[in-house]
Amino acid sequence: MTGIVHGDAPHRAGLRGLEGARRRDSTLGLAAFSLFPHLDHPACPDNTMAAAERWAAGIAGPACAIDEQTAIKVADGAVEVISEGRWKSFNPAS
Repeated sequence: MTGIVHGDAPHRAGLRGLEGARRRDSTLGLAAFSLFPHLDHPACPDNTMAAAERWAAGIAGPACAIDEQTAIKVADGAVEVISEGRWKSFNPAS
């Protein structure tokens, strides 16, 4: 589901571009949340939970950080996290 976010989102820029991603991150409108993939992946050493939390703080809507053992299922408007790994849902402050 990494296609739901575009531009300089962390999965495209690697988190080395985190500051730019925070300013310009937006969704394609396919789902009502932003996605931070590859959480704690060895090939993405900057994709830590702390980095995901900083990234999510700059997202205007709901966001989710997921690892490689996690998938997001969106069907008929319902969102389901399917995981045998590590993930966290972030919701913006009300």
